[in-house]
Order: sequence, then structure tokens, then C-alpha cells
Amino acid sequence: MHVNDRLAAPAHPARLILILSLAPTVGLGIGRFAYSLVLPDMRDALVWSYSAAGFMNTINAAGYLVGALLASRMIRRCLPQCVRITRRAV
Repeated sequence: MHVNDRLAAPAHPARLILILSLAPTVGLGIGRFAYSLVLPDMRDALVWSYSAAGFMNTINAAGYLVGALLASRMIRRCLPQCVRITRRAV
């Protein structure tokens, strides 16, 4: 068996779905961190007060915290099942 034969084999659908779902996830994570850098320009362009901009930043941080907590809970709950699926796929 040649190396090229191994590369030509189609990927398992579960693996492909996982890989394709990681790109938007990473993009959203970077966007959440970049938001605080863009906020001063948004405040100026939208003519927000410091209170309104602070409220928006607080809501963003709360959303990030809730998402992180829910993700950790989902990982603990679903990880054993995901490991079994991955073992069957490989």
C-alpha cells in the first residue's frame, strides 16, 4: 500500500462534520475577543454613552461566560459517547 492510497480514502462523515464545525467555532471565539477592541470605535460611530457601551460589553462578557459554562457541561455529558463514536469511526 502506498502513501497516496491512504490519502485518497474518503473521510468518515462524523470526522468531516467535526472538522467543518470547528472553523465557525474558532471564528466566533476570535470575534468575541476582538469585540472589546472594536467597542470604542462602535461607541463613537453609534454615538453611545459610556454607560451604553459598558452595558453592551457586560452583556458580551456574560454571554461568553454562559457559553463557556454550558460548553464545559456539554463536554462532560457527551464526551463518553463522542469517544465511542470516534473509536468506531477510526
